[in-house]
Amino acid sequence: MRPGKGITEAESDEQQRNWDKDRWERGQKEGNYDLTRAHLNFEVAKGGKIQPIDTSKSIPQKMEERLRELNLQDPNKFLRIPRFRTLAKFILGGSRERMHELAFGSSDIVDLNKGADNSHVTRKKNIEDWARDMYKYIADKYGEDNILGFYVHLDEMNPHVHCTVLPIDEQGLLSYKRVFKGDSIVSYRENTTKIHNEIAQVNAKYGLTRGTNASVTDTNHVSNEEYRRNLSKECGNLEQQISSSQKTLDGLKEDIKKAEKRVKGLNSMIKNLEAEQTRLKEEIAELQHMTETGEIDAYDADKQITALRVKLAETQEKLEDKQSKLESAEAILKELREQIQVGQSAEKQLRQMRTDATADLMEQAHMRVSHSLLPDLINDYRRLKPNLTFTAQSEAEGSLLNDLAENGNEILKLAALLYIGYVDQSTMVAEGGGGGTTSDLPWGRDKDEDDMKWAHRCMLKARSMVKSSGGRRR
Repeated sequence: MRPGKGITEAESDEQQRNWDKDRWERGQKEGNYDLTRAHLNFEVAKGGKIQPIDTSKSIPQKMEERLRELNLQDPNKFLRIPRFRTLAKFILGGSRERMHELAFGSSDIVDLNKGADNSHVTRKKNIEDWARDMYKYIADKYGEDNILGFYVHLDEMNPHVHCTVLPIDEQGLLSYKRVFKGDSIVSYRENTTKIHNEIAQVNAKYGLTRGTNASVTDTNHVSNEEYRRNLSKECGNLEQQISSSQKTLDGLKEDIKKAEKRVKGLNSMIKNLEAEQTRLKEEIAELQHMTETGEIDAYDADKQITALRVKLAETQEKLEDKQSKLESAEAILKELREQIQVGQSAEKQLRQMRTDATADLMEQAHMRVSHSLLPDLINDYRRLKPNLTFTAQSEAEGSLLNDLAENGNEILKLAALLYIGYVDQSTMVAEGGGGGTTSDLPWGRDKDEDDMKWAHRCMLKARSMVKSSGGRRR
């Protein structure tokens, strides 16, 4: 959710997909839009109605109309540069795999390659139900009349919602601060955290779990930290998924115990009924034999046989009922065992993913900690070097630490360029000059080389290049 000082017609056209042929062609070429899925887009209108996107009015027009209804005016209307926050812009979504399952039925139905034809793909009811629940949450919280647009895009890489809300407070006044921000940064954080938690409760119904709050990992929204933030968030999400998976598995294990107990009980009952059935048949046969031999009066025997046959019929009916229930119970038990097998396999995969993500995160942290220590080490060396004996200075002369102390900025800058691939081999050879290079290590990143080893080789290469050029680089 981001504040907005209004909304442009271009932004409105993008949300409503109010584009001509040329704009669509540009969108497909430069962005991740797929015209063959554009027919799947929809909006949630007043009353939670699912309908095709209505482009008869732009979002700015809707905003102007709503403000007029409230006898309010846009405070930015006559300003050359807008200064006031007048809108809240939500983007609602989830992990690509789960959102694709909700929207299309499976995570592998849509071909995400540019130019692919996905015209055969259909929209599933699950995405409509999810969007309607999201709409209801926003409407209940901020007022349905204040929703200026609620557009669901299924033609991009990841299904998502663009929702634009006019922040109208309880007094009917336009105030982003009172509705969303509050009196301080702390209250703003608390309010946004509350929104995430509330939305997570709605999303739980659709198998979507809340990610880790950024404040927990103490990360900053800066580009060079984004990878670490994502890794940290991924670790947290995986931990939550593992916890959720474990709870599901525990529930399945409990269900299996109950199902096994029921199957065992039904088998026992069936065994007893079969024994009862055999006993009744034997009694009937015995009475028939005694009648034939004259050991019992035929009239009395017939009465007893009739009563026994009634019991036999009842026993047979009970037996068939128990057998039917046993068949159903065994089918349920089989399904539960299959589910737990799938669940255990999924949990194993999650644990491996967590292990990999944690290893990557530790490597990133290690690199950053090492990087933070390097300047201090270099400065300490520079400070202490003049106090070393002549012999000690001579021995340190060819060390990496000494080279860093003399040309540290150049070496580190070039090493970074080498690491990210901004300097190609021909440039390095040319800049190495006639003096050659002191390293005979093969250049280029090996296929299976990890980041730490690659970074170390880049450092050595940069060092040799700076030394061969006399410590001067351009």
